[in-house]
Amino acid sequence: MSANRQTVVGVIFGGRSVEHDVSVVTGHQVMRAFDPARYRVIPIYIDRDGRWFTGLALNDLKTFQTDVASLAGVQSCILSPAVQHHGLIVEPGKGKLFAKTEIVKLDVVFPAIHGSHGEDGTLQGLLELADIPYVGCGVLASAVANDKMLTKSVMKANGIPVVDAIAFTRHDWEQKPEAILAEIAAALEFPVFIKPITLGSSIGIGRATDETMLRAYIDVATNLDRRVLVESGVGDSIEINCAVIGDDRDLQASVLEQPLGWADFLSYEDKYLRGDEGMKSAQRLLPAPISPELTATIQAMTLAAFRAIDGRGTARLDFLVRPDKGEIYLNEINTCLLYTSPSPRD
Repeated sequence: MSANRQTVVGVIFGGRSVEHDVSVVTGHQVMRAFDPARYRVIPIYIDRDGRWFTGLALNDLKTFQTDVASLAGVQSCILSPAVQHHGLIVEPGKGKLFAKTEIVKLDVVFPAIHGSHGEDGTLQGLLELADIPYVGCGVLASAVANDKMLTKSVMKANGIPVVDAIAFTRHDWEQKPEAILAEIAAALEFPVFIKPITLGSSIGIGRATDETMLRAYIDVATNLDRRVLVESGVGDSIEINCAVIGDDRDLQASVLEQPLGWADFLSYEDKYLRGDEGMKSAQRLLPAPISPELTATIQAMTLAAFRAIDGRGTARLDFLVRPDKGEIYLNEINTCLLYTSPSPRD
């Protein structure tokens, strides 16, 4: 690549997930971070119906207050899985009667979609087919990390402690709710947390202290996801975050941080509706105020967990920690967006 040539970066955001609005904000934060002298950023927006669009108008957040498809300066597009295109196939804009379809070559793609069809390995699979380098974890790691119950299974197999949980499907809950409640009562103690298995951003998560609350939160979660888990609460714990960057050749853990929430867990409102920019403006303790020994253990556990899912790129791992007892539980692996994943053959 010429030293004077801008790197063309496609930033994909939006999507069909219930985390659509969060993704739009994430995409714009990502696009603003690029140096325009070095990078040509191509906004690629997927609407709630799964239609793909591009165009300069998508750089303005106000664009999303109306029907994007009706706006001038917005063009329909698709990301081609064919290697000869290596990028977007863009339809002519409105009013361009004799214009031809355009091919926009992409040097790299920055996925900024949260949840389904973006963070779960599906978009990563499309980029692998197209042979376009992309930021973040590969197909396998993205799929495993997006599934909270599968993550627990993989961690247990690798000797990494996780919180006990019971998982079931929407169909199970509809057909045999009493049997599921009995299973939960036999295995877990209140308070418990109810979580849609494949959703993020704390959407659909509830904390139940009795059976009435448990039933209500399960009803909410099963309306949002086909599979749900109920897990034990970890009392007197703090949340500790550790980021990781690299691949199997060179993997590094970050300094630890402790996010300061407003309740027993960080809700969707805490993350995105409080303060000027949600979690970006949230308070954190950095480095986390825990012992050097506990810090080293969490960092080692972070590296082991990331290797266990064949992670590459960057992720943030969330732990529940009881510092006085020296207890650590891996809560979630959040595949992140800050490191280019090469093709698997590289």
